[in-house]
Amino acid sequence: MKFVFTGNELTAVDIKNGERVESKTFISNVHPAVTLSMIDPVHTKKAYRKRISSLANTASSFSLYISLKENTFPYINSNIYYLKNDNVWTVADYDESSWPKGYMLITPATSKSDKWADCINIVTYMKYEDVKQWENTTVEKRGDAYLQFKKEKTEKLLDLVEKRYPGLRSCIKNVYSSTPLTYRDYTYTQEGSLYGIQKDFNAAIETYIPPRTNIPNLYLTGQNINLHGILGVIIGSMLTCAEYTGLNNLIRKINAAQ
Repeated sequence: MKFVFTGNELTAVDIKNGERVESKTFISNVHPAVTLSMIDPVHTKKAYRKRISSLANTASSFSLYISLKENTFPYINSNIYYLKNDNVWTVADYDESSWPKGYMLITPATSKSDKWADCINIVTYMKYEDVKQWENTTVEKRGDAYLQFKKEKTEKLLDLVEKRYPGLRSCIKNVYSSTPLTYRDYTYTQEGSLYGIQKDFNAAIETYIPPRTNIPNLYLTGQNINLHGILGVIIGSMLTCAEYTGLNNLIRKINAAQ
């Protein structure tokens, strides 16, 4: 994808299928560093690009998607969060021997049964550096070493899950896995980051990204510009909307709608 300029004015976006989308105003919820990679450097300030590209990202994840044999694993009507110890803040801080330190497990509801699950999703943290050696590859073209890496990580994660759910492997029909590279390539998120750019309360200004860019009709939104995660998406979208409506006016309308 590429931003198209007429002189110094952003006028369109060329997307992968060859279509050109024209507009007077553009809002990008893609990671700011990825957004900038779609823009000819002549249209942005060098210092701005350097600052955005230098910001650290939050951790990514390794996920398992398991299809189950029929009527073998119970449906669990809640998310399960498992930690090896009581320190929830160090789950993403691991080495080769300590990974994984925990996981989230969910059994999505199905219309087939309210007693048995037909699939399981398991998510744990994984650093981008663990898969960096394959960063120049694309989906389904990463090579045998990458497949072996995923297989080994799958087994290690299942080993940990079976401590809580003994016999899980005997319930599995098929298992599929994804890595930070999967998230990067499917969501256009820098390094497959789960929560976007890493915020630092000791350097709040340095890690804050305003929705308004130096391109007059290009705005940013989403979890990268203000706060992390789902809350960040909500607050980020409000800040972007406020660029059009004015913040006080927007807040009045929100309060009036309650």
